Amino acid sequence: MSAYVRNVLSIAKIPFSPFVPAELKAVVRDVYLTDAGQLVGPYSRMLSRRRNFLDKIDAASGANAGPYNSWECHHVVERQDLERLSINGKVPTYSRQICVLLPSHGHSSRVSGVLRGEIPVGDLVTIDDVLPAYSSAYEILGNYSGGGDKNIQRELEAIVNAVLHLAGLLPKP
Repeated sequence: MSAYVRNVLSIAKIPFSPFVPAELKAVVRDVYLTDAGQLVGPYSRMLSRRRNFLDKIDAASGANAGPYNSWECHHVVERQDLERLSINGKVPTYSRQICVLLPSHGHSSRVSGVLRGEIPVGDLVTIDDVLPAYSSAYEILGNYSGGGDKNIQRELEAIVNAVLHLAGLLPKP
């Protein structure tokens, strides 16, 4: 299932490894940890596993509301932008697209807010509309994973470029 995710990360030149949380002492299948400490994987795995592996980590932390209690899955390139770029058929289905796990405040108010504010409203957009908006959105995300805000931004922008390359819109990064 995660061949697409591994391919995107490889094209983006992002070092990654299988996610093995210390609390669980086992690999979380199809979820990867990047050098900047981001958890990435296909949406279906991130969503279905969210209550599974993250809740187990939260429980192992001994807190009522553990560290991942309110985290959300974010499609690194959002569905409406794939559709408006007319490439929806050139990428995997929604459930297989690459996602990153973000704190809820970073997802809804920062990333999605910037993307909706900067990408023009309408049926179609161009790559020149989309790339600067994603850059702005990921620039203000911050150091949520401990990997450094610039490293996080660089990884997410590289994933965007790799996804758009695989869809035929950009040359190989």
